[in-house]
Amino acid sequence: MRVLEYGRKQRKTLLFLPCTAEPEWAFTASVTLLAQDYHVMQIVYDGHGGTDEDFLSVEHTVDEVTDWLCGHGITALDAAYGCSLGGACLTRLLALGEIRVERAIIDGGITPYQLPLPKAPAQTPCRLIYWYGDEEKKARRGNIRFIKRYFPHARTRGIPKVGHAELVMLHPQEFYRRVTEYLTHVPCFGRQESAPPVTQGEKN
Repeated sequence: MRVLEYGRKQRKTLLFLPCTAEPEWAFTASVTLLAQDYHVMQIVYDGHGGTDEDFLSVEHTVDEVTDWLCGHGITALDAAYGCSLGGACLTRLLALGEIRVERAIIDGGITPYQLPLPKAPAQTPCRLIYWYGDEEKKARRGNIRFIKRYFPHARTRGIPKVGHAELVMLHPQEFYRRVTEYLTHVPCFGRQESAPPVTQGEKN
């Protein structure tokens, strides 16, 4: 595992857990914008970006991330973002509670598929929202049910006119706007709140 750091001079911290099977540069535009406000720590998973080790598991990855953070004196984060596989890692990080996270965004996060699932809700004070592209809503139904059950205080929000991981990878300005809105301006989005769509110009 490697960690790319942006905005090191910023006081606030943000852990960035990307989706898998994508090169690290695919997230550079979005991460660079976030670095205007945060010290961003972007994880490069084992098996990605020239790392020598093979990717083993979400559990192993979260242990590595936790060890890295603690080794750098970071036991609490102002914010965390995880997309797809990164959302799975963030879900586990929050469940373990070894690193305190003030606010978190799980974007199309993958959750456990096999039973048994945890019987008791996670005990975390983190303000949490689960994002998903409207075009992937059907595929994410099981994930949304898990998040609502395991994190009862979590909110969910569909992003119009985008599919899986498209917001962070293809629309960095809109991604940055939405992240900033959630992390700094709004206590938490309501479940039924409507969201402005990504415009056609932004898609191009």
